[in-house]
Amino acid sequence: MDLKSILLVVFVFVAWGLDAFCAKLATNHIGSQSALWYALGFAPPMIVYALLAFGPRVLALGSKPGIALSALAGALCGAGMVGFHILISRTAVSTAVPLTGLYPALTAVLAILFLREGVTLPKVLGIALSMVAVYLLSS
Repeated sequence: MDLKSILLVVFVFVAWGLDAFCAKLATNHIGSQSALWYALGFAPPMIVYALLAFGPRVLALGSKPGIALSALAGALCGAGMVGFHILISRTAVSTAVPLTGLYPALTAVLAILFLREGVTLPKVLGIALSMVAVYLLSS
């Protein structure tokens, strides 16, 4: 993989990892249904799907930080998706998908560090094994 492709992997990894982390923070402030509503604000068709799935209660306003974090989560998700599409146009999808699909490891580490979520042996092993997968896939 060339340097630009590696940088796109890192970009997508960070954007999607932060997306999930911000979404978690948002749901702590305004609940999952309202967080989904604000995160999907950049995609009008998705707003219709959310209304159909949850009904009008999804529009309930919450705290300003929760709304801002939901919007940030949506923006990061969209940025990651743009980067992902550029990446798969530049490199093999069989490499790009597993590498960018490791973003939950970043979310898990952020949750452990900043949300004080418990550290368990299975979590540590899962994160470590995902890093081994990155090594194997990039060689």
